[in-house]
Amino acid sequence: MKITIFASIGAQNLWDELILKNEIDELRAEYGDDTRFVVMSYDTAHLFFQDASVKYSEYFPIDSKKPKNLIRNIWNFFSTLWHVATSDIAVIGWGGIFYDTEIQKWESPLRQWLMRVRMCQLLRTPILFYAVGIDIQKKYNLPKIKAIFKSSDHILVRDQHSADTLKQVGIKSEIIPDPVFSDNQKKHPTWKCLKTLSSESFDATQIADIDFKGKTVGLALRRGYIKKEEKQITEMIHIIEKAGGKVFLLPHSFHKMDVLANDLIFLSQFYKKKHEFTTHLSWAYEAYSQNKIDMCISMRYHSMVLSRIYGIDYVAINYAEKTRQLHK
Repeated sequence: MKITIFASIGAQNLWDELILKNEIDELRAEYGDDTRFVVMSYDTAHLFFQDASVKYSEYFPIDSKKPKNLIRNIWNFFSTLWHVATSDIAVIGWGGIFYDTEIQKWESPLRQWLMRVRMCQLLRTPILFYAVGIDIQKKYNLPKIKAIFKSSDHILVRDQHSADTLKQVGIKSEIIPDPVFSDNQKKHPTWKCLKTLSSESFDATQIADIDFKGKTVGLALRRGYIKKEEKQITEMIHIIEKAGGKVFLLPHSFHKMDVLANDLIFLSQFYKKKHEFTTHLSWAYEAYSQNKIDMCISMRYHSMVLSRIYGIDYVAINYAEKTRQLHK
């Protein structure tokens, strides 16, 4: 059995890499220990998850606006065709890859996914959509969603909102848990969601009644969703430290090409020597898996998931439908 996986791998996003890690475990359990995987990636040089059964292949296209990448992209195109043609299944899977509202450099990834689906259709390779999230706010994009999903008989989504969106365009799906929920299989720790807040109305004073004394508090925040964010985050840090807590700046995205999605760049402006600060994917993961933080203030979806499965109390600042759905 050979499976080609299409996901946003190699973009230096912690949650994508963790989904891949756990998704491969689940696919191997489903299809057999001898299953081989080809993972399409934006970066085949700096790998987070490595396994003897997994091979990485570079995406088409890669920075196609640069003429020097012409030969590279021609090679990647035919390489992708070969992997899809020789696979028993093409898996399109991770979290919220089908959206039209998130703040980032590129307008929307929907056309790219439609291109990849068309490729699989042309080569008659069955498609499995695996634990995907869909958040479409602009109705004119619904036909694109229908075109992407109509060719698959097996569609697994991670929340009710995604299932309802597909239902609008006449497509059935099944809800399954996000694969990262199985990352910590040995424990069933207790945790509390201390507060659920909205990014649109967020004010730092909303966390002032939380007991931070003696706690290391992770800040897993992203750019562009809190009004007057520089002022509010600075005040948030002040409240935590005044209450006797220690701040741990916790980027989840280290995206090299998209500065708007890069938490490292965003959170660097708040860094002081007394703070802890992760500058690498694996260190961010260890903050949760090795319980280096006692509490987390989370905007990132998988910060909330990791907090739950590793027993870390957290404050949720919901900025999108996927984070709201997590609490439903």
